[in-house]
Amino acid sequence: MIIDFDKRFRLYLGDWLEKNAEKFESPEEMENMALEAYDVWLNESAEWLDGKCPNEYFSQFEKPEELLKLLVEYLNTKVGIPDLLLDEISKHGHDSKKALSDLFNLKYELNEDSVDEARTLAVNLLSETDDSFLYDDYIDIVMDRKTNDEFANLIIERLSYAKKDTIEKIISKLDDIDDEIIETRCMDILVNFSGDERIYKKLISMFNQYTNTSLLAAYLGKYGDERAVNVLKEALDWEDINFLDYIEIRNSIEALGKDVDHERKFEGDTYYESLKNIE
Repeated sequence: MIIDFDKRFRLYLGDWLEKNAEKFESPEEMENMALEAYDVWLNESAEWLDGKCPNEYFSQFEKPEELLKLLVEYLNTKVGIPDLLLDEISKHGHDSKKALSDLFNLKYELNEDSVDEARTLAVNLLSETDDSFLYDDYIDIVMDRKTNDEFANLIIERLSYAKKDTIEKIISKLDDIDDEIIETRCMDILVNFSGDERIYKKLISMFNQYTNTSLLAAYLGKYGDERAVNVLKEALDWEDINFLDYIEIRNSIEALGKDVDHERKFEGDTYYESLKNIE
């Protein structure tokens, strides 16, 4: 049976605030006391849980597979997923690896509009122990244009912790890619691994080729190869850059340890005028 824990606490809190309203001298004090009320609620036996406390309810499900089936029910019914359930899954650590892997690989019956949230939860929960066994799958997700940006960004973050063998796989796949979005996603990962000539050359090529100048300039600054300074200084005079591009190029040059002695007018530039008005 799916229980809406959030709704139950809201009802409890509403009654509690009504009974204790006269005790509060400020909204801040009320907010702090509400947090205390939550702790009390967690450890108070409840009739709607047959006498169990909310804090102990999910511990009755001893196997990770049972908890994952319950999680899928929450996902499919669109009832808010209790943090208590996620915490209980986390307590199982490595023992939940198989069940979470099945969730990531969509082996449970999920409504179509629950898929993204399910996979996101699987990744986040697995990352608390070890999700490196999914790195090959992660690479495929990053390389797929159909992957939405939010999920892609989560996967990019996870791959930023990968080791050299995974990075080699990304670089080898990147050689056959001619797609700005996919290449930029990959570079968002690779920029964390300095000292590789192939990554540096690819960054320079992308900076000279693609229109997302400010982002790629930031990547060059982050990558830390001083050879990029001359390339960035030349870009300060590119005709098709805007004010934000210009500022990011300057910032990256300075991040690489060099001063910038360059001035350029941007009157009429949308970004420049909007920022000027703020000042």
